[in-house]
Amino acid sequence: MRNVALVFTIAFGISALSTSHARADTLKKVASSQKFVIGYRATSAPFSFRDSNGTARGYQIDLCTRVAERVRTTLKLAKLSVEYREVSSQQRIAAIKSGEIDIECASTTITVDRLKEVDFSFATYVTGIRFAARRDAKLSTIAALNGKTVAVGKGTTAERLLKAGETTYRFKRIVSAASSPEAFKALESGEADAAFTDEPLLLTYIARSKTPTAYEVTGKYLSVEPYGLMIRRDDVTFKSLVNATLASSFATGDAKTLHDQWSAKGEVPMAMNRLTKEAFQYPSTHPAFP
Repeated sequence: MRNVALVFTIAFGISALSTSHARADTLKKVASSQKFVIGYRATSAPFSFRDSNGTARGYQIDLCTRVAERVRTTLKLAKLSVEYREVSSQQRIAAIKSGEIDIECASTTITVDRLKEVDFSFATYVTGIRFAARRDAKLSTIAALNGKTVAVGKGTTAERLLKAGETTYRFKRIVSAASSPEAFKALESGEADAAFTDEPLLLTYIARSKTPTAYEVTGKYLSVEPYGLMIRRDDVTFKSLVNATLASSFATGDAKTLHDQWSAKGEVPMAMNRLTKEAFQYPSTHPAFP
């Protein structure tokens, strides 16, 4: 049943490509320029990051290279120039809307609010928001953060969640840092007692810190965060192409191989969780917290 559903999804996507009366803006743009621009985050390992050579790498980057190749073959281009452009959490939506980038491949959660401005592919990874704290502080629950200072990256779903529940959580102060890595630095410097963001990112920040054993990821999940590849709204043909590419990757096991390369066997070993397995079996764009 699973494979039948995925084959239907792939067929539907390819059918949409072949029957569309007018090519969507992204494909027109790429056909004209013969250039495909991938937006990425430099500090969102293992999903999207810049390595020591300045090269964009990661799980989402690899999925987007599959999309780029599908674009090339669909447009029947002998060669397609693929460019990588770094974007921040604050500028990523504007970069998509303006056409500065054609797709964003990072750790961006599909949310109701974002869907008002942009669109997303099928979910490619599912995680949740937790917090990091010093081990010796023994802050194992969010209730233990009452009266404490917490840090979070601007423009993230974690920031929205904390501010929406501020009266419930009763923090002393919420520090909105320039990014999630900067929020973790606020924890390291002692400016904050805890740093909030998605669990895999926190684990990577800790692994790359000067004293990894001094920190831990703790507390229950505060959300479910489905990551997707971000694209422009009302671009039906391109969205169908992206989703057909992903559905094929899910069905053939290619996406699992990439997941295992970057997560299960990566810098910070993380086995595939149940929600990500389900996202591969039953592709969807269901959003998370607004």
